[in-house]
Amino acid sequence: MKKTFLISCALTAFLAGSAMSQDDTPDVASLVADVTTIAEGLQFRVATLGDQIAASSDAEAGTKALDEMLAAAQELQDSLGRDSELWDEMNGMMDVWAQKRDDLLERAKTLPKLKPVAEGWQSRIDEGLVLREKILEQAAESEALIAQIEEQREVIIAYYDLDLADQALETMRAMSEELGTMNAAMSSILEQANIVAAPPTVAQE
Repeated sequence: MKKTFLISCALTAFLAGSAMSQDDTPDVASLVADVTTIAEGLQFRVATLGDQIAASSDAEAGTKALDEMLAAAQELQDSLGRDSELWDEMNGMMDVWAQKRDDLLERAKTLPKLKPVAEGWQSRIDEGLVLREKILEQAAESEALIAQIEEQREVIIAYYDLDLADQALETMRAMSEELGTMNAAMSSILEQANIVAAPPTVAQE
């Protein structure tokens, strides 16, 4: 009976932590929703950009395609960079989770059955660190693509001026493929965000 009661106390503490109000910490469901919005936005841009590039037979159309590509990369950078709301949201949750873990570890000194609950929070933190690293990598790639587009713009326009539209299109397609790679990476980020949002497994001793 005593063992059952202690397990019940530990699970109650964990469930109480999982049902945190927005006053305690940013909502993890909100994080998933934000990542989903970013991923869907990039997916839409990538889907339409291919046709736009294919139709870029002159400098004016090519410039519009470049602007669209640049806007997609810039939007991704703004959404994922260290100055973004998503980054603040992620770090805020990690800080709160770490505090909950530490509090439970302290209480586990007198109630050992709380230790698995603390380890549950650590598991969520570990998955959060993976998510944060993926976000950082994606932000860095988008920043690099922005620099590349800005650098190649003058070259592409020069190709058009010399009636070398094929070379201009080839250069733009290469950069567009990088956006496609980022699109796939965003799917991985969204998958990881859902892992972070899922309640971790807590061992019952």
